[in-house]
Amino acid sequence: MGFLKFFAGKTPEQIEKKADSLFNEQEYGMAKMEYENALAKLEKQSDPNPELVNRISEKLIQCKELLAVRHLQNAKELVASNCLQDAKDLLKLALELTADEKLSVEIQEVQKQFMGSRSSNGHEKEDRIENNHIGEDNIEEDMPWEEEEYLTALLGSLPQSEQEAYLEYGKEFKIGFVALNQGDFSTAVQNLSIALKAHSSAKSYIPLELATAYVNQGQYSEAESLLAGFLKDFPESIRACQLMSEILWEKKKFKDAEVFLKACPKEIVGSIPIQLLLGETYFLSGDLEKASTFYQDVLQKNEWDNHIAQSLAKTYEALGRNEEARHVYGQIIGACQGCGRKIDSHVKQRYAETSFKAGDFSTKTLELFFNLTQEDPENRSHYYHKISRIYSLQGNEKEAERFLSLAR
Repeated sequence: MGFLKFFAGKTPEQIEKKADSLFNEQEYGMAKMEYENALAKLEKQSDPNPELVNRISEKLIQCKELLAVRHLQNAKELVASNCLQDAKDLLKLALELTADEKLSVEIQEVQKQFMGSRSSNGHEKEDRIENNHIGEDNIEEDMPWEEEEYLTALLGSLPQSEQEAYLEYGKEFKIGFVALNQGDFSTAVQNLSIALKAHSSAKSYIPLELATAYVNQGQYSEAESLLAGFLKDFPESIRACQLMSEILWEKKKFKDAEVFLKACPKEIVGSIPIQLLLGETYFLSGDLEKASTFYQDVLQKNEWDNHIAQSLAKTYEALGRNEEARHVYGQIIGACQGCGRKIDSHVKQRYAETSFKAGDFSTKTLELFFNLTQEDPENRSHYYHKISRIYSLQGNEKEAERFLSLAR
């Protein structure tokens, strides 16, 4: 799942959707990479949508903060286990990720404890060799220090069981895995293929990473074949289900994608990530009514979930049902306020836009756009246009003209 990875034909919005699903699954490291993928793809566009850039950037920041917290927690456990060098690496990464002053102070406090532990035994290098789980095939022997640190960062985003497995796959796998995440897909395919042959007799996560590399090169049939075998060994892998769905979407095999997702193991078939994939299958197939009905059923039968709700609201907008979309966005805002979570600026923006489209030109809608000019200054001109239009519809031509001039 690379920083510079682009699925052939995938839009930044589709990559963002994948990142949202990973975020919902608490796979913050993978979600971070996908948000970075989306932003990198936007940078390739001649005239990127500033609203989309801002929205994804905010999500990326949130991912980084949560990942920093996770790194800090893991580092504390490593310090307690006297795995000092590994703890040092995670603390450094956590400090680089966070922009929160309070969290930065906490990380630095743990770093001070780490330095105290280090001084007390004076054997940092020996501790690392004794406590790492790489065995004879040490990372330091495989690649330069910079790539070693990069690999550590990548593995830090994976569940512990996967981290341990990945470190046992050897030099070629590590080189291929790093290449995949750096966007060098030909090198990734070459080295991951070698690693797969070396571990062909045992279950491994190598096919999943090699399939990802194949997808990025547009080799969908090869990727699909690998994933079919991988899912026999790891049928509950959400990442594999997501990648398989994307392959089927690219091939326009939406019915196959629906059948595949409905046949997922009972442990995951009802999970939010799988439900999001199934709903997106209906949406991408063009069956918007089926998508909206599906999302409504999920919300009625389960606890409220903002990701499902956003997908429903997006579908309502695509259907031109702006009043219903507005209502759902309002529910999302209310849910965030109720639990104290920060409200996604994209949700605020869509709530304001759907209010406008639904014919609500009240002072409340006007205030929404005023707030957005402060929260989203890069799109201020667009919001001034809306403010001008609302004032005009309210009969206040003086203010309408003033904000129209500001918009220009």
